[in-house]
Amino acid sequence: MRNFIFSLLCLLLAGILAAQETPVPEKVYVHLDRTCYAVGETIWLAGYVANAQPAADTSRFLYVELLDPDQGEAVLRGKIKRRPYGFAGALNLPDTLASGTYLLRAYTRWQLSWPQDRLFHVPVQIYGLDGSLPETIHAAGLDVSFYPEGGRYFVGEAASVGFKAMNSEGRGVDLSGKVVDDQGMTITTGRTLHEGMGLLHFTPEAGHHYRFVPDDGSETWPLPDPSAEGATLQVRRIGEQLLVNVINRTGALCRLSLCASGQESVISEVEGVSKTLRVELADLPAGLQKFRLSTQDGRILSERAVFRESGDVAPILLTVKSEGESYSPRTQRKVLLRLPAGVDTGIVSVSVVRHAFSPYQQEGGIGSYMLLGSELRGFIANPDYYFDATVPEKERRNALDLLLLIQGWTYYDFIPAPVQGRERMQSISGEVRGMTNRTPRKYVLSVMAPGLNYSQVAEVARGGRFVVDSLDFRDSTVFILNVTRDGTLQSYAPVMDMDPVAPASGPWAARWPFFDTRRNRAVPDEAPVSPEAAIPFTEGTFHRDSIQTLTVQADYVRIKSPFGSTPRAGAKTREQLGPYDHMNLLDYVLLIKPTFTSSTSETGGTVVRNATSSEFGDIKLCVNGIVMDWDLGQTIHVGDVEKLSISTRDSDSFMLHADGVVLVELSGAGNRTLEEQGSTRIYVPLGWQSPQNFYHPRYDRPHTWVPDSRNTIFWNPWVSLRGGRYMSFTYFTDDQNDGPYFLRVEGRTPDGRWISTSAVLE
Repeated sequence: MRNFIFSLLCLLLAGILAAQETPVPEKVYVHLDRTCYAVGETIWLAGYVANAQPAADTSRFLYVELLDPDQGEAVLRGKIKRRPYGFAGALNLPDTLASGTYLLRAYTRWQLSWPQDRLFHVPVQIYGLDGSLPETIHAAGLDVSFYPEGGRYFVGEAASVGFKAMNSEGRGVDLSGKVVDDQGMTITTGRTLHEGMGLLHFTPEAGHHYRFVPDDGSETWPLPDPSAEGATLQVRRIGEQLLVNVINRTGALCRLSLCASGQESVISEVEGVSKTLRVELADLPAGLQKFRLSTQDGRILSERAVFRESGDVAPILLTVKSEGESYSPRTQRKVLLRLPAGVDTGIVSVSVVRHAFSPYQQEGGIGSYMLLGSELRGFIANPDYYFDATVPEKERRNALDLLLLIQGWTYYDFIPAPVQGRERMQSISGEVRGMTNRTPRKYVLSVMAPGLNYSQVAEVARGGRFVVDSLDFRDSTVFILNVTRDGTLQSYAPVMDMDPVAPASGPWAARWPFFDTRRNRAVPDEAPVSPEAAIPFTEGTFHRDSIQTLTVQADYVRIKSPFGSTPRAGAKTREQLGPYDHMNLLDYVLLIKPTFTSSTSETGGTVVRNATSSEFGDIKLCVNGIVMDWDLGQTIHVGDVEKLSISTRDSDSFMLHADGVVLVELSGAGNRTLEEQGSTRIYVPLGWQSPQNFYHPRYDRPHTWVPDSRNTIFWNPWVSLRGGRYMSFTYFTDDQNDGPYFLRVEGRTPDGRWISTSAVLE
């Protein structure tokens, strides 16, 4: 009986652990100070990572990439570590970038298990030294696409087919027309209701094909033909209930489930051809969820997204006040932000930009993205509209349901098995191989990171794979790895795994179009417009920041020499060391210093002593400025050493409390012996960015006068707010009389609600 109870408890525990490991993609949003830059400027950003399961911990590292417009490959790449003040980072734009519309992409390693459409994307426009951006030439015409509700429709069944009309720039346009069959008979009529989206209702008949004909008759578009097999879902809202209709033409048992907050719960099984269920809205969690129809083996047949409105999930708007003198150069201004009284606290990122850049903001805030954009495919025009309290609720609800019908289908047709884990600590990994790709059965792996004061020597009994985990390193950290294999003539070397990276995005312009919103913004004739905002950008429009930030690249770097700039007498150079390249470092030192002896200490480590002196006893090994164990000296070959010096009783020895010191500078990554013949490898993985501060000038104190033509006036990635209280910050205007400035605030509350506010600072 006791064994039975113990087995039952183990099964329950295994079930709990399995539920916690249910693969749920994380959501990423990045707040940029703006979306238009010149080379030499800095992209300031604040990242937000959320989990669909609130109780689960999120990844602690965020990857941010800038993709070129032609190949969709990263031209800049950074890794941001989560700190107490969140994911705050920056990308410096080098002068080598050509003018064009680039794509900024952000993701966690965990997200790489899902299709790349689920990663965060935002287009940014960059002006290079080659001049202003070329005019984009759009092909004339209109594109209309059709989306049957649930993914398909059937002969003899009432169908709802959504359609979306877009112009050549990817914007929705108004359109009305009719559906005709192949005999020219009008079946139904329809028109767009919101952002180029509309809905067609009709019952298809066997043997007929259908086309949509606009009222002007300029062009027609064929509708997809009805399906002969498969299944679909239809959802209608009736009062406070949802009517869920399942049409099953698979001939097999199907399963209807509800997916919400990362959890999937089965509602019913569907055996026959059709089934209708009523679901109370009050029984659904607030926010977006999906009814999913799948086979018994988990293959997804159909999905229909729905959204239950609630004040608990709607984005929170801040009260904003702006105080100060009129917009004149170098004057102090004050901004006050306040959360609603019912919200306790919140953490936000804040940007203030010049008036000329106010149109160049992200399409939609963090709330609309996390609630909608991260769940739906395709571009969503004006996503904040669906949460705008100034729009009548019924109008917003109908427009949102139409959006979900058209774009609410999933990114995949099965539940993916994660191939990457949540990155909570850093690691390096690889495989040990020989010249003929053979794997040693036993070897000694030495790992050293001089910048971290880290070294490790491990004997590996079997297998060529290795992982060094629980690391914490910043960008440009150098790792030196060496493989020693006794008793064989074949040499072995570590082959490092490359940093995980999302695939190239390819032609992405259609999926994430960049809109020059100044051309689409309706401005009353009497509204004052800054003269500079109404003219094309010129070289003088941009200010190339005087505070240059780090360009994060995983590239080989020269290891710092421990010798400094002062020549050291008697130091052995690479040419002098050449005849001894076949020896390891310890054997070489004992050879050229007969008074040195080696032994094994009580703790098992190798000790080198000078027989002619015993005041301190030991000879220290200093590799690239870091004191290391002599065990590492047995794994480094002389062929991997650029310079070496042995001294006794000098200042270095005195500081290290030793009888002598061996100073070693390892070769750089370009050394042929090291890279092509030696068993040592230098590896520089992508580490996290060093924190950087935004430059906030103060003109109420004595200062040296320098020109101030900032485009981003204020940036703070971490501002704490208290409910019902005003929090204030101050800034100084620049030399350009370009007001009013534009404020954007994005963030979240500790309980997971989203904060999003934009305002003109009059």
